Amino acid sequence: MNIDYKILWFEDEKEWYNSIIPVIENFLVENGFNFMPTLQSGSENLETILDKNEFDLILVDLNLSGELGDQLIEKLRRFDLYTDIIFYSQSGEDKVRDVLKERSVDGVYCSGRKREDFEEKVTSVINSNIKKVLDLTNLRGLVMAATSELDVTMEEIIKRIFGKPFGSISDADKLAIKEKCLDSLNDSLNKITRLDEKKDFLELLKKLDHRGRWRAVKRLCKKDDSMKDLISTLEMYDEEVITKRNDLAHSCEELNENGKKIIRGRKTSYQKEDFTQIQKDIIKHSKNLENIKKLVS
Repeated sequence: MNIDYKILWFEDEKEWYNSIIPVIENFLVENGFNFMPTLQSGSENLETILDKNEFDLILVDLNLSGELGDQLIEKLRRFDLYTDIIFYSQSGEDKVRDVLKERSVDGVYCSGRKREDFEEKVTSVINSNIKKVLDLTNLRGLVMAATSELDVTMEEIIKRIFGKPFGSISDADKLAIKEKCLDSLNDSLNKITRLDEKKDFLELLKKLDHRGRWRAVKRLCKKDDSMKDLISTLEMYDEEVITKRNDLAHSCEELNENGKKIIRGRKTSYQKEDFTQIQKDIIKHSKNLENIKKLVS
């Protein structure tokens, strides 16, 4: 599991599906996860979908058009797929259990289609999944992996900006980014100063650390009035992401004075509930950076 919680959902009534989506999405967002649903009306392209994705949960309706859900579950199990599955039906939970018994399908949660019951079952299973796999050490790893992806997004933003005619980047901007790079990478000073600015300026990008890339994106984008609100959010990136990421990079798990597990960083300590807010901030900044990337395309 990572910060993107992926659900494969077999349902052919789009209106009902759309009415349930906000509840599940809000639940995941409140717990610090990004909701990534994949909607399928049947088993078409099933092998390709499962080959390209690792899902955290699968939802299957019993009465799909042209294909019974229990037959679909049998197909899923043939892929040696043991992801949690919730099997549901308009006929109610007992009907689902009877169908599964007849087909000798096990390891599946059952639910009726009544909205309140279904939503409770889905959120309960998701909550159980989160608790099972996310101890403090895993949460630390999740944050480190997610912030690395943000680093890649910022690199892509800078590359796209520099893909424009070279004259559109001011000398002041180029000089400021280069100076920040040199300040944080003294060991590479000689190599960097030998770079030909017009031919090799993008080579500096490889030398920028996480904070250096953030500063470069801010400087290159802040003069664009259309990005005013996006840059306002970007201003908080250092405090909400970089500082905590760097602290977690030099941390370890230990017990506090009350015997509770914590992650002890150089600057502060973290408990499970702290990671929920960190994950929310990462999702916020990930969406913000993606919007910036679109605008500079």
